[in-house]
Parts: sequence; C-alpha cells; structure tokens
Amino acid sequence: MDFFGRDGMSLDSTLHEKQRASCLTNTHTQSHLPHSGALIYTNYVYQTYIVGVFQPFPPEVAKPLRRALYYTNISLSPKEALKYYKQALAIADEIGMDPFSDEILGVKIQVAALMEKIQQYEKAIEVLEIVRNDCLKWIEFLGSKPGNEGKRTRVLGKTVAISVKLGDLYANCYVQDKETAEERLVWAVETALKEKKRREEEGVKEGEGDWMTDEEFGGALESLGHHYEEKDQHYLAAPLFLQSLAFAPTNTCHAVVL
Repeated sequence: MDFFGRDGMSLDSTLHEKQRASCLTNTHTQSHLPHSGALIYTNYVYQTYIVGVFQPFPPEVAKPLRRALYYTNISLSPKEALKYYKQALAIADEIGMDPFSDEILGVKIQVAALMEKIQQYEKAIEVLEIVRNDCLKWIEFLGSKPGNEGKRTRVLGKTVAISVKLGDLYANCYVQDKETAEERLVWAVETALKEKKRREEEGVKEGEGDWMTDEEFGGALESLGHHYEEKDQHYLAAPLFLQSLAFAPTNTCHAVVL
C-alpha cells in the first residue's frame, strides 16, 4: 500500500490552537519530571533503523535513502526527505526487495519518525497504521506457511513494537485519542502474552527463533507504565504495572516495590 498518496504526503503544519495551548501547559507542568527509560522504549522501533542503515541495501536504493536521511537528520527539509524516501521504496519494489524485511519496514517507520519530528502526529499515525495493517495481513495469510516461521516471529515482533508506538502517538496531547491509544497498547500486550503462552504450551517450532523473555517483557511493561504515569495518563499506566507484576521475580524487593 502506498502511504505517500497519489500526489505525495501533505505537510500542512496547521495545529489546533486549543490543542497547542493544552500541550504547552502540560509540558510546563511536567518539566520537572525525570526522563523515563520508557521514552527510549517507545522510540526504539525508530532508532533501531538509523544506525548502520545503508549496509544491507543495494546501491541503487542506498543512494536516495542517504539523501532522505540527510534531509531528515542533517538539513531538515521534509518535502525533500519524503521525495527521496518514496524513490528508495519505489526502487526497492522494482528490484524485488522483500517489503517485510527489516530494511524496508525500517524505511517506512523512518517516514513516520520524520512526521513525528515535524509534529505531524496524525501523519505519523497514518503511516504506522498502514505498516501495521500490512504486517497483520501478512501474518494472517502467510505467517503459518511452512518456511515462514522465523519471518513470522520477526514481523509479529515489529507489529507489537509499532502498536506500542501508536499507543504513544494516539495519547499525544495534540491527538488526544485515549480510546485508540489504549486499544493499540492492550493489543500489543495481549499479543506478546499470547505468543509467549503458545510457545510454552506447544513448544517452539523449528526456525521460529527467540521471543521476548520474562525479564525483557516485564521490564518493557514497567518502563512504559512509568512513561505514561509521568504524563499523568494513569489509565494506561495501571494495566501495564499489573501485567509487569506477572513477570517480576517473586523473591526480589523489586516485585514488592512495584
């Protein structure tokens, strides 16, 4: 699916003044809060694809991608960046690169990162929703086919991470869609738990690879819970803390404090 649209993605920067005032107020009242590790977690899906991004790409794809990242990270020009992201994806499609590879998913996720960077939160959501839906369709129709076990694990993991990020974006004070934020976040948690339970009951299939460990999953839930707590979004923090308790070792002080 082409998330750029027929005439390219609109970059209308107009924001509702009421929402802007609300965000400025929230930022001022929360400026004393410490930086949370959860912010790193929710943005991890973005940053993972920036470091060493060019090595896996064929030269004809890497060339426009370098320009796109230059206009994203060095000399910010969203329209130029989008033009080169679109070129890179078009060439990748022409030469037959896997649209669900880490590399191509990473380019699409980086487009969303650019939209968030310039405060086009609705556009960032639009891009991530398209990527998420495409991943879900692949999992539904092709994920269970023999030989796709490892790819299914990877695509499902990316979809969980994207859903966590969508929860963060929907909860953003410029968007304020708390209901959808909770839906995406709950889906991510339930999906990760369901996959873990399936592996415990059925065993890990050959080629599937590793899923999240208890410590990793519990730590991610707790960190994300603290992130939402710091933003006074307790309706998102509470279920995360409760879920993380199930993964905390019972013989440590940490579980008692949590």
